[in-house]
Amino acid sequence: MKHAARIMRCTLLATLVALGTGCGSSDDTKHDPEGGGGSAGGGSDGDGASSDGSQSTTASSSTACEGAFTSIETPYTPNTSIEDWGGFVADEQGLVFSALPDSTLDGYDADLPSIMVTADRSGNLKTIYTYPDTAMPGPLFAFGDDVYFVEGLLSRTIMKLPRAGGEATPVSDDGLRRGPVSDGVKLYYGARQPLDSVIVALDIESGESETLAQLGDVEVVAIAIDGDKLYFVESEDVLSEEDSSLYSMPISGGDPELVMQLPYDSALGSFRVVDEVAFGSAITEDFSIIINRIEFGETPTIVEDRGGMPMVIAGDEIYYSGYDGLVANSLEFDDPHVISDGGGLGIYAIAVHDSSVWYAVRGCIYEAPR
Repeated sequence: MKHAARIMRCTLLATLVALGTGCGSSDDTKHDPEGGGGSAGGGSDGDGASSDGSQSTTASSSTACEGAFTSIETPYTPNTSIEDWGGFVADEQGLVFSALPDSTLDGYDADLPSIMVTADRSGNLKTIYTYPDTAMPGPLFAFGDDVYFVEGLLSRTIMKLPRAGGEATPVSDDGLRRGPVSDGVKLYYGARQPLDSVIVALDIESGESETLAQLGDVEVVAIAIDGDKLYFVESEDVLSEEDSSLYSMPISGGDPELVMQLPYDSALGSFRVVDEVAFGSAITEDFSIIINRIEFGETPTIVEDRGGMPMVIAGDEIYYSGYDGLVANSLEFDDPHVISDGGGLGIYAIAVHDSSVWYAVRGCIYEAPR
């Protein structure tokens, strides 16, 4: 069993990347979302140029995304099934997201580069960045007129890019391994420098970074923020089958304090902490995606055994991809309801802002009320 578990962890990334580029039927016309609004194509004209003359990315077939807020042109699809390797965010200006070539399509081209795309509130799409050939898109964050994002594979860099498009510039190249997460002012992440792990804070306004904690020769496998506290999960190494350790510390810095021990496989994917309750997606030995709910000091409880990636917590609600489609639930997991069945194709990405939730089904992006 231990050997099987180690194999499972070695193949976790490959499995989740495959899930991120989609599973299920290739018939895009089946989707009939509940609460979807807007029009397919997001207001771009037929040749892919938006009304301001910029080059836009639009659906090749409007009927494939009927009722959608907008849609991205084949062969791309939004990318966030595994959180550390993608981004899909919403704010008052619209959406920003990374997109991968859709591996479920006939004629899939593995050499096609990944891209970053913006959508305004009318659904007009614009490709603002093309990732280097060797780079895997990482988390991204919208701060006003700028986008901060992670690119790389083993050696990962934080980059800055104007939201309108332009030149991307490196901001921090210090061995990022896990995160970042944001409190709206700073980015916090785990890094390796060079042999020991550290927790780093990057101030967006000043551009300066600060080491908040030195952890020694361990691996940070998850990181989260709740209010004025930062939480991280520490393991002996990324393939360790021993219990992990959950620590807390002030976001301003200080000595980390042990909160509790966690089973090694309880927080491998999306990880959040809300009011001393941790939530983490994981993959089981039979490759099912699950959500663990972990009250501090208690044993993890599986609250969803058929879904959990992607997963977003907003306020006192959690949104995630489940067997039945896009599911909204309370943080106690006692009030589930399906926002959309996804047409049986699976939910590729989720973003929440104010009163709306955006979600992607392959290249079709829908907006629904919360």
